[in-house]
Amino acid sequence: MNDTKYSILFMRDDLDVRRFRLNPFWLKALVFTLVMLVVLASGGIYFGATALLDNLALKRENTELARRLKEAELRLTTLENMEKILESYDSSDLQSLLQNPEATTDTAADADDQTPDINLSELFPRVDTGSVRLEDMRLNLGPKQLQVNFNLLNNLNNTLLSGDTELALVTNDGRVVPLETQGTDLSFQIQRRKPMRARISLPDAVEADSVYGVRLTVKREDGKVIFSETYPQHRLD
Repeated sequence: MNDTKYSILFMRDDLDVRRFRLNPFWLKALVFTLVMLVVLASGGIYFGATALLDNLALKRENTELARRLKEAELRLTTLENMEKILESYDSSDLQSLLQNPEATTDTAADADDQTPDINLSELFPRVDTGSVRLEDMRLNLGPKQLQVNFNLLNNLNNTLLSGDTELALVTNDGRVVPLETQGTDLSFQIQRRKPMRARISLPDAVEADSVYGVRLTVKREDGKVIFSETYPQHRLD
């Protein structure tokens, strides 16, 4: 029984019959090897699919964390903006207001005549409809000009997006000064992305030292604002 062998015959019309004798051990080893290859391939597919699902879950988690970080940055920017506005007021007036708020009621009308009302929601509006995304933002504010560099990405798949980009300066005293962007390449008609580059001269009436930040607004062709953000000067490159 131990001498049992399997014969394998190879026959061709133009050649003699060839016979190979195979020990049952090698036949079993071949079958075992094929089974192991199938098992290993199945295991590889399983672990590959598991790793892919884990990767997708991590991407979703990363997206959620990025969204929370963006919201936290927005709240921080709003607080910084409020702090900057409060710093522009006289400290003694603020101190008296905190210590005796009722005492300021009688002088509120006179103060209104001397100090213009500042609406923070108008000074620092933020709009993000999700239609576009800005990457690699660089705003360089010099003594006489503003240099703008960023990539504008279209988030609307298979949709051609057209519009224009507007810039304005926000001063320390609460003024919003629009910048003249005619002659610059800040209009867009994009399917996926467009690099935006421009150099804009500052108005003669505005000194760079008096600028608190730069407001960037992206509008569609129909005039609807799809993105607006104010970038404080200390965060500009």
